[in-house]
Amino acid sequence: LMGAMGGDSPQGIVHYEQAVQTSKQGGDLRAQARSLVELARLQSKLRNRPAATKCWEEALNIRRLYGDQSAVKTCLTELCTLHEQIDDFGLTVELAHELREVAAATRDGEREAVAWSMIARGEAGSGNLGQAEEALVNCIAKCGEIEGSEVADLLTADSHDKLGQLLRVQGRHEEADREEAEAQRVKRQAGLNVVSEKEVKINGERPHRSA
Repeated sequence: LMGAMGGDSPQGIVHYEQAVQTSKQGGDLRAQARSLVELARLQSKLRNRPAATKCWEEALNIRRLYGDQSAVKTCLTELCTLHEQIDDFGLTVELAHELREVAAATRDGEREAVAWSMIARGEAGSGNLGQAEEALVNCIAKCGEIEGSEVADLLTADSHDKLGQLLRVQGRHEEADREEAEAQRVKRQAGLNVVSEKEVKINGERPHRSA
């Protein structure tokens, strides 16, 4: 079916754009949001970042209207990633704070920890090292509340690593050494053989563990 529609190609974009318009004209907001998400993902594959961002924003606004919190979290996560990629750190932080609030309201500890990690990266990118440090500490604390989560293990190790880097930049070398040592301890204990949170797709893929 995807082949007939053009798949990951400009023809696929035409298909989904038509689906968006059809559902919009029919007043089917849920179908419109689903088509916008498919269009956003296809635009990302084709490296059309501005178009992908616009689609995710439209899908987010619709999903806010009908209160699908799980779908809202997906949209916010994708938008945080897209804005971070273009160094729009202010908007990254703003969206990540909204993601954290929605995740907390829905008792989604993993996504709340992811949001803290995104806040930390956005604040660090903006040069706000104090706020970045606070966000990393919050990420570690949230991960500590989650049992049996590979994402939480990975985020914990990554947050200790990044905290060590922030402290070292500020000349706080002893504290940095402790954070980096803790990151290595967490990795060994969890059996992680990945080195960065960015290697994980939070919506699906999980970090690899060593045998």
